[in-house]
Amino acid sequence: MFSVIPLKPTKIFYKPKSLFFSAVIASVFYSVVVTKLGLYKYYETAINYVPRTEIPEFGSNLNRLAINGLYIVLTVIYTIWLLQALNKSSISEPRQNNFKTILKIGLPFLLIALVTYPFSRDIYLYLHYGLMALKGINPYLVTVNTFNSGLNPLHNWISEEITTAYGPVGIMIFMPASTLLNISPVLGVYAFKVLCLLCHIGNTYFIWRLLRTSQNCQILTFAYLVNPLILIEHVSDAHIDVFISLSLIAFIGFLYKKSYIFAILAALVGFLIKTLPLLCIPLAVCFLLGKRRFIDILLSLILSLIIIAGFSVTILPTPETWLSFISPDLGGVANSIHHFLDILLIYVPVVSSSSRIAIITNLSLITTLGFLVYYAWQCLRLWFNPSVTERDVVLSFAWSIFALILFARAWVMPWYITNLLCITVLCFDASLFVLTTLTYSLTIRFIFTEGAGRGLLSLVTTLSRLLPSMYVLSFGHARSEQLMGKLLGNEIVDS
Repeated sequence: MFSVIPLKPTKIFYKPKSLFFSAVIASVFYSVVVTKLGLYKYYETAINYVPRTEIPEFGSNLNRLAINGLYIVLTVIYTIWLLQALNKSSISEPRQNNFKTILKIGLPFLLIALVTYPFSRDIYLYLHYGLMALKGINPYLVTVNTFNSGLNPLHNWISEEITTAYGPVGIMIFMPASTLLNISPVLGVYAFKVLCLLCHIGNTYFIWRLLRTSQNCQILTFAYLVNPLILIEHVSDAHIDVFISLSLIAFIGFLYKKSYIFAILAALVGFLIKTLPLLCIPLAVCFLLGKRRFIDILLSLILSLIIIAGFSVTILPTPETWLSFISPDLGGVANSIHHFLDILLIYVPVVSSSSRIAIITNLSLITTLGFLVYYAWQCLRLWFNPSVTERDVVLSFAWSIFALILFARAWVMPWYITNLLCITVLCFDASLFVLTTLTYSLTIRFIFTEGAGRGLLSLVTTLSRLLPSMYVLSFGHARSEQLMGKLLGNEIVDS
């Protein structure tokens, strides 16, 4: 779901048109297969009330094979193009830097992603919560299954006895598309997808603005615009993470411009969409403490408290309502070290079910504590190291989130990593981080299967999603710099 830019109007893109048309053809076929499955799932579950299954009609495995094969083709073409384009741009610096040109050439693939019907069920939950809010029902006080939106059979949650896991700004984002549910749920789905597409284009534009002085500006901007995982998760499946990425890009932009108050407020707004951007704030505060920017901290605190107070007297009146989305209890394991061990223990006869649950629970506790120690170290480093810069704040956040996804969280989905890809392109000289995040993002969907499955296929899938990035991570900074230098034909300096 991406393209390779022809040689016009600049000479920094990979030339062969065969790659371009191969990507177009693969994208169209991918769209057809996924749309067929997504609509099948919708009509069979919501209209015909057939008991939901994670992947319908996979008896012959032809659909799985088609999705896997097409995604691998797209990823391989994307990787070839990216390496070739970066290598060429290191030889001759582009003179033109036009966002409209980038958008124009990527437009066919954006449209393919837009028309692709979502395979993920998350979008139905977004619309469900949006309709609850439109009806005046507080989704932080009323559980998801109490309200009937007509989409209830489609919810893809482990437990329906929960309140919303999304922040109040996220609920506001859901509401406009939810107004169309009375006309047609499919119309509501596509209305939300249009909003996600516009946000993705906006994210790409802001990245282009931040990279304008970079030699690789056009390449990296286009690489973000048409990244196969981002297009699938942010546009095709319309995950809310596209808006989280917007808040992170805003945080980085304001931070680089030394508008620290706005940077913290951008992170706060992101947190009020979904939890992840909250981790930006302690890092930024520690950085400001080290720089003795006490006025910025005080003003940020006052403005943040005003915003929090506004929600506290309206939609979030109790500590429990805040905790419902700050720390949602999803339960289960998926695509993680915990998931791998859980499946492995199933095939160990001497380990009972209760013992297996206890082992996974203790492992989760250990990995969470390990992450907290690592995160605390990052905060202290920003506070007490006088030589740190705004870029160090961004990379501290990025490494913290990557450590959380790869090692600490028991429940991980492919779209989580997409929030870090904006940092990957904005800090492209951070060799180790770039290589590990790109490796993780390009391999996490290589095998298409149920995320929380318990079979041998899920065991192999989990390993295929963990081992490549762990291997690249083992390179360390020095070796990753050398590798990036060889890949790009020049020297990359990582700080």
